[in-house]
Amino acid sequence: MLVRTLAVQQPWAGLIANGTKRTEWRSWSTPYRGPILIIASRGRNREDTDDARRRGQLTATDEAKGATLCVVDLVDVAWNEEEGCYGWKLARRGGAITPIKES
Repeated sequence: MLVRTLAVQQPWAGLIANGTKRTEWRSWSTPYRGPILIIASRGRNREDTDDARRRGQLTATDEAKGATLCVVDLVDVAWNEEEGCYGWKLARRGGAITPIKES
C-alpha cells in the first residue's frame, strides 16, 4: 500500500493536526488528491511556534517534532498569485482530523 506523506515544519504541522490550518503553501503542485499523512519534521520556527502558543492555537501535543501526526485529505491544489506559490487545500477526513495514536 502506497502512503502519501507530507513533512511540515512546526508550528504548522500542529496547526494542521488540530484543524486550525486548512491550507499548506508549497512551491510545487501535485495531481494527487486523497489522504495524506502529515509528519512533523524535526525543524521548527520558534518565533511562529511561540506566537501560536500565545494565541492558544497550540498545546504541547501539537508541538511534536519528528513524528507522524495525522491523516488529512488533499482536496485541491491551486496557484495563488498573491502568495506566489501553490495552496494545498486540506480537509478533515469524515469531519475530523484523524490523529495518529501511539501504541
